[in-house]
Amino acid sequence: GPDLYAPTALVVAQQFWNAMQVVVVFLIVALNFQYSKASEEAKQRMAQQETTTPRQKSMFAATKWIVRVTSIVLICIMPFCIYVVSPGATIFAFLTATLTAIALMTP
Repeated sequence: GPDLYAPTALVVAQQFWNAMQVVVVFLIVALNFQYSKASEEAKQRMAQQETTTPRQKSMFAATKWIVRVTSIVLICIMPFCIYVVSPGATIFAFLTATLTAIALMTP
């Protein structure tokens, strides 16, 4: 009869993929919390400091919006990337790399 089982490498890859998706949800929550909390603190700090440049303010605002938009897109496409071989998996992986880079740059 036909082989009803997936190759072991694919099964292991799928387990790692699902674990990564859970970690991404935690990353989304943590980054959005960090930027919402940091947003209030940054506004207070920037109001007190005269040395804050418009470029610093715009970079902070841009990063905050990148985090928000990327988070929304990731949540919306998650049903389409359940499987490691699904079409949405590549987009999901790219957006996850984007959020990870932002997380590593966040103080």
